[in-house]
Amino acid sequence: MFNDPDALNIYREHGRLLSFGGELHYFLGYRLAMLELEAALGTLLARLPQLRLMGVDDLRGQPRNTLRGVEALQAAW
Repeated sequence: MFNDPDALNIYREHGRLLSFGGELHYFLGYRLAMLELEAALGTLLARLPQLRLMGVDDLRGQPRNTLRGVEALQAAW
């Protein structure tokens, strides 16, 4: 993709995105993240069956547009 890729060049022109965030790889990365989330939440809820979310009516979204979600999600058990 780049000439001399092992050299640090802070003036290098940006190339195409090479992560799981775009094109065909988006679908692979997205599905993998969903499977991991399902496994993690399933395990958490199985181990802490009394887990309850708190303050759901007062949730505030992230101020950054690059990350979706809430600022904080409080829980108790």
